[in-house]
Amino acid sequence: MAVVSYGQDCKEFEKHSESIDSTYHPGSPIDRRDTVFNANRAFLDYTIENLLNRPSDKCFISNRNLLKKLEIISCDTSKVVIEDQLKNGERCKITILTGKFHIKEHSIEANKDSSTIQTIDGQYPFGGRYGIPKIEIKKIEIEVNGVRLKIPTEAYCNFYYPLMCDNYGFHRQIEAYESLNGQYLYLYIYGGNAAGTYFAKLIFDHKEYKSKIASDYYPLSIHGSFRENFIGF
Repeated sequence: MAVVSYGQDCKEFEKHSESIDSTYHPGSPIDRRDTVFNANRAFLDYTIENLLNRPSDKCFISNRNLLKKLEIISCDTSKVVIEDQLKNGERCKITILTGKFHIKEHSIEANKDSSTIQTIDGQYPFGGRYGIPKIEIKKIEIEVNGVRLKIPTEAYCNFYYPLMCDNYGFHRQIEAYESLNGQYLYLYIYGGNAAGTYFAKLIFDHKEYKSKIASDYYPLSIHGSFRENFIGF
């Protein structure tokens, strides 16, 4: 049975998959140091098997080194503005705003001994699992040719302490890319710290939010992802 791809061209995914295969970074299992594999490919396989909202989302996985990065116009600790011309000639503007996390505005569920937070507003709290977060994403706005995309708060509200402008080690500031076929926009977010570190990708077409892929600390750590040449998804 063919995989439903929601309009995304899975042939594009094949190009990215081949590129990731050919970009080698050595990795090894925790309990088998004598066995070495391509850590980039292993993380890709783990993502497909464990991190997707639906199987067809694998068609959105990419090696962003093959993609056009959209220009960051301005950036500070609370606001990032990205604006550039897309392949179809239309202008795209992306604005990300952060602000203080107010406990009274959220529903928080902790585990029995209150050592970790299970959910915030019903979602897994990336960057906020080990303590009440202080910084949250307040809004993401995307305009294509002057028309604002439909983006529900659920698309981004569970990503805390996003790195807005910092670039160090494997961390990068918020970045946006256009898919090879020009149909999709990808917004990459790093955030958290220590065991709360995460990496996420939000996916949009030119009308609305489509899906997201996110990884917390454990998958990143077992695949040696804390490095400058980390590809991700």
